[in-house]
Amino acid sequence: MEVSQSGYYAWKGRKASAHCREDAKLAAEIQQIFLEHRQVYGSPRIHVVLKARGMACSRKRVARLMQQLGLSAGPKRSRKPTTKSDPRARFAPNHLKREFRAEQPNSKWVSDTKAVATA
Repeated sequence: MEVSQSGYYAWKGRKASAHCREDAKLAAEIQQIFLEHRQVYGSPRIHVVLKARGMACSRKRVARLMQQLGLSAGPKRSRKPTTKSDPRARFAPNHLKREFRAEQPNSKWVSDTKAVATA
């Protein structure tokens, strides 16, 4: 590696620089923010949160640290309707008229529909 023995051991015994220590603190904070926000925040949003918390750093530094930590924001989910409704279709009639109390079992039934994302 073309490095002297004394130079290697001097490097090995040297304390971490102030910049490295600050990077370590910043990396821990970035990881915490990333997890708090459901792993969807990228470097621009995390940078804004850090600024709000009073930690001064650049967005590129946040991006570099996120890359070193292996953190990347999840893809934005699309919110498309799952079905095309028939414009001539009519709603089902409301027979209960918000009167949900039943006198006996199995006399009133209600349900709800929801589009469920599947693979």
